[in-house]
Amino acid sequence: MIRVYAELYFFCIFATVFQLHDKMSKKDKLIKRILMLPKDFTYAELVSLLIQLGFEEDNKGKTSGSRMRFYRQNLGLQYLAHKPHPTSIIKEKALKDIVNFLQVNNLI
Repeated sequence: MIRVYAELYFFCIFATVFQLHDKMSKKDKLIKRILMLPKDFTYAELVSLLIQLGFEEDNKGKTSGSRMRFYRQNLGLQYLAHKPHPTSIIKEKALKDIVNFLQVNNLI
């Protein structure tokens, strides 16, 4: 009988955690992912996260090349990023800098 209750308890805990993961917003999932500093975090994911955090993307003019500016007018924040090429994978050092910027400014 105790085993049945233990299995039922474990099942309830697992189902709750699974449901919470499914109910996480796209923003929450991206925050969780960027904090893990994955080797395959893409520029498109970064743009999506920053836009969901209230930033706007600006290419700094016609001659900016791959330099991109993300700014949040109401907080007076801006982050200058390099759009990776030829692949869209963000390098580890750049990803650490982005996470640090977001944490220092209490955005994640």
